[in-house]
Amino acid sequence: MASPQVQSSGAQLEAALQAGLVHHRAGRQHQAAEIYDHLLSILPDNAVLLHLRGVIHHEMGDPELGLSLIDRAIKIDPTQARFHHARGEVKRSAGENEAAVTSFENALSIDPTMAGTLVNLGLALQDLGRHPDAVTAFKKAQELAPRDPVVLCNLGRSHFELKEYDDAEPLLRDAVEQAPKFPEALANLAAVVHVQAALIRDDKEKREELLEEALEFAERAQKLQSDNYKVAFNIGTLHQDLLNVRMADAKFRAAADVAERIDDVVAMCKVAQRLESIGNMQEAFNVIVRAQKLAPRDLNVVRQYIYYHGRM
Repeated sequence: MASPQVQSSGAQLEAALQAGLVHHRAGRQHQAAEIYDHLLSILPDNAVLLHLRGVIHHEMGDPELGLSLIDRAIKIDPTQARFHHARGEVKRSAGENEAAVTSFENALSIDPTMAGTLVNLGLALQDLGRHPDAVTAFKKAQELAPRDPVVLCNLGRSHFELKEYDDAEPLLRDAVEQAPKFPEALANLAAVVHVQAALIRDDKEKREELLEEALEFAERAQKLQSDNYKVAFNIGTLHQDLLNVRMADAKFRAAADVAERIDDVVAMCKVAQRLESIGNMQEAFNVIVRAQKLAPRDLNVVRQYIYYHGRM
């Protein structure tokens, strides 16, 4: 697509910007970038354009250049909350969660009504293990968007991490009710119900009922997200707790396959331990052999290999 012939009148520049935004919102980053670049050739110090072009660079796999443009935008106009939000997203995607928290907090100090920023702040806090602070962020987001399934799911997840299962369960059930095909909500709800079942000691029927319900949620999540190792592993564990040993064996093997596809040898070692716990020592050893091929120098894998080899 050729660059639009934009002249420097305000109306024409605004029309071109709107055209770029339409492309951007539709996911046509290349077309949007072309328009933004042309506008920046006319207005090189325009903070809005620098911000938008920085976001495009980030979305297209060049976060360093994206961050440099977003930082230029912030330097020109530090009062724009969305600029700080964008900086936080770049930092969070790079795993720099402390810096992301700072940027999201800067955005919220300017505009505390940005529900999306509160959610991203909560996610960064979760990644840092700061779950009480994450709960606070998600609760503020819930005040702004009370039925948003993403907010409900992540607030429930933080309560789960804090072992506040009675608080987590209704939030996650509400998230699933709002979005029945939301795999993360289904997986988190399965995990909460599984723990609740494990806490029951004197009512076998109720315990089995909860385990079956947790299994249903986990299987629904797996249908929507087949490459999620944690869900696959949880399904195996649920079958084991229900004393379905043959199904547990099959599901743990499937979990090992998922872990191998994503090169997660730590997960493969956990699967091997579960397979051992249901009496399948040979398959446990086979999983460790596969893990060793992926990470021959991993000390934990080597120790597991020696252990299982000695037991064969």
